[in-house]
Order: sequence, then structure tokens, then C-alpha cells
Amino acid sequence: MSRQDKNFIELISGPCPLCGGLGIEDIWRHPSGIVNGICTACGHVHLSKRLPDHIIAESYQSFGQCYTDEFLADENNSLFAIAKKRFDFLRTHIPSCPDAALEIGCGYGHFLKVMDGPSLKVGIEPSSTQVSFARSFFKLDNIVEGTYETSLPILAEGSKQAFDVICSFHVIEHLLNPVSFIKQVGDQLRPDGYLFLALPNLFTLSPDFI
Repeated sequence: MSRQDKNFIELISGPCPLCGGLGIEDIWRHPSGIVNGICTACGHVHLSKRLPDHIIAESYQSFGQCYTDEFLADENNSLFAIAKKRFDFLRTHIPSCPDAALEIGCGYGHFLKVMDGPSLKVGIEPSSTQVSFARSFFKLDNIVEGTYETSLPILAEGSKQAFDVICSFHVIEHLLNPVSFIKQVGDQLRPDGYLFLALPNLFTLSPDFI
């Protein structure tokens, strides 16, 4: 395939996004050429060869799963079950109910829907399909459509340190700059606030599944 082929996409590679190290060893290679690599300096695992930023952004914006609206709205579905387990975990590990909560990568809104207590519930989600569902079916009006890079600065214009708890489930492993993410999230947390993250375990989950 030549570089002039309209289907050719040159993959991007670079230093470790965590420590800046240049020594990267391949762990897993997708047939498309995308590579999961591990930094030999700090051990951070990341996409060491990835698609260009604009293609990634376009993919997330149009992302939608093969669920019907009826399934997504059904309170007995698996998405609600996972959301309820996460909320139960949160209630078990923080001393009081948060007054203001933010979920980054809120998807269709199941976790925010089951979250009882907060007077303010805000979500950030790049997929227009998922944002539309969360607003229409779950009446979650405080959903910002966009990435955390574009959305957190908008929230910060109103008030920094605005949230008691910030949640993000299976998002940070997709980010190109996890350090920047943590710093920006920290700006939005109150001094006694909590950050609740979930991410895959590299050694128990097959990378081709991801």
C-alpha cells in the first residue's frame, strides 16, 4: 500500500507519556499496526503506536454500541447492575454523601442515574450518541459533550474545586496524557474530595478484548 492510498494512515509513536522515556518494548501488536508497549524506564503501558489525534477524536465522537434504547433504559440490564455496584462501593468508602459529583466518560449515564444524593451531577462524554441518550431518557441535563481536555476548562471557568467526588471508569487507559488528566481533575476537586477510578488489569484481561 502506498502513502498516496486514501486508506493509508500513518501511525504515531513517541516517548512514554508518563515519564518521557524512549525505551519502549512491544507487548501486543494489532493487525492494523497499533501497538501496546511498555516503558522500560517506568513500566507504564500505553499505545506506543497509535492513530493520529484527529482520527481518535472523530471515532469517540461518533462512538455508539449495538444496544437498543429499550435495553439501555431497562433498570434490570447489566449496565445498571455495574453502575449500582460502583455506587455501593463509593458509599462504602466515603464518609458522607457528596453534594456535587462529576463523572468523566459518563457514557449513556447509568452511573449518574443511580447516584442518589448529590444536588449537582455533571457528566463529560465525547460520544454525541451517548450524550443524547443520557439527556433524553435519563433527563441528565448537566452533560457536557466533548473530551476532558475541552470540557474541564469550561467547568473551571465557573468555579475551581467544585466537586466532592470525581469518577472515571475505564477512561484513563485511553488517554494520551494521563498526567495532565490527573492534574486537571485535581483542580476540580475540593480539598477533601475523592477521585474514584477504574481501569483494566493488564495481567488478567486479554488486550485483544480491549
